[in-house]
Amino acid sequence: MKNLYFLILSLFVIGCSTSYVQKSPEWNPTTPQKTLLGYYKLKKVEKDVDLLDVVKVLATDENPFQNIGILTVPPLKAGLKKRNIDLYVDSSRAKKLNEMQLLDLEDSAGKKISNLAKLGAGEWIHPKTGNIRFDAREIRLGEFYNEIVKTIDLKDNELVLSAEVSVKGEDVFLGLGKKVGMTLTSRILNSSGKTVYESNTFGESSTVWLSSDWLNEETVMEAMSNAVNEMISLEMDELSFLKM
Repeated sequence: MKNLYFLILSLFVIGCSTSYVQKSPEWNPTTPQKTLLGYYKLKKVEKDVDLLDVVKVLATDENPFQNIGILTVPPLKAGLKKRNIDLYVDSSRAKKLNEMQLLDLEDSAGKKISNLAKLGAGEWIHPKTGNIRFDAREIRLGEFYNEIVKTIDLKDNELVLSAEVSVKGEDVFLGLGKKVGMTLTSRILNSSGKTVYESNTFGESSTVWLSSDWLNEETVMEAMSNAVNEMISLEMDELSFLKM
């Protein structure tokens, strides 16, 4: 049993460090497939909180990462379209996923508290998507994905996508410079709760020298473009346990 556990853990670690794009053998779209954006998050790995960001949340009810986060969606949409995946937003359907939560912080404590919690966690969730992530690269039982598509009421020819954009600062030359390192993960489910598409790609920005303003619209967009370009350029393999 210990050996089996170690094998599974090793395979998971190997998969986590690999860029890939993979799909189900039965899924070969030749025309654009309508795909609901079910979940979308931008996450800053470093959890440092700026006092000015806290003030902004309290004054405006706005997540400080909102402007950057929303800018990353169009490049993803454009890239997926080249894979015959036609991404669209429908808040009324995506937010049905919130029914799967034990607690909706925004409903129970208000938008300010919810945004402060997200600020502390270093994350922004697209306001027109749900709060249930299903692109995480981990072993999940089929019932979880079945509940996702059942809750959204996904029809036979429909798909739903979950994606996360994770950003972190990478030091350059003894910390004199810094650049954005980005990981873009995604998963698409069909109406049967089966994964038909999955990706994990990376992108970097140019180096920002001698400045603390390394995380900005320009660097994030450059890193996002590079992560999407890698997603487009990689050959699609068949879904594999080794890359889950």
